[in-house]
Amino acid sequence: MTRTRPIVLALCLAAGATGCAHKQAAHADATALQRPQGPLVASTTRTADAHPGASDDGNGPGTPGSVFFGYDDATLLGPALADLDKVGHRLQADPRATLRVEGNCDERGTTEYNVALGAHRAEAARRYLTRLGIDPRRVSTVSYGAERPRNPGHDEAAWSANRRDDLVLKLP
Repeated sequence: MTRTRPIVLALCLAAGATGCAHKQAAHADATALQRPQGPLVASTTRTADAHPGASDDGNGPGTPGSVFFGYDDATLLGPALADLDKVGHRLQADPRATLRVEGNCDERGTTEYNVALGAHRAEAARRYLTRLGIDPRRVSTVSYGAERPRNPGHDEAAWSANRRDDLVLKLP
């Protein structure tokens, strides 16, 4: 990582990512990320059929799974909320457990843009869990941008599987 990349990322986050590349001219919510050019997908789901390579048991032991997002979106909808409710109950059941929310994006957009979007996605999950009463110190976030694709393809099925938060539960 170069010295300038953290500065660019910080500026993008501080300005609501209005200076990032691949954006549309207008956006209804000034605090949201600007949208890259391209079609929007409004679905958020967790099924393996909609997301090849996705699994309900997540990425290994102690991993509750993943929640998925629409194209260029950090909004938690339907199944994502139900999955986060389950994770919240697990965290409430064991007050020593912690959770790492790993924000991920598809390959479209610049590195800086995708890291900022991944951070917004991870923070959305973290905010939701804290509203459920989980101590914010027990939920950490990290953004990998497009660096950890679940599906290495270059089509909508692959992109759909890569727009996600991975939820990594750490048990004592």
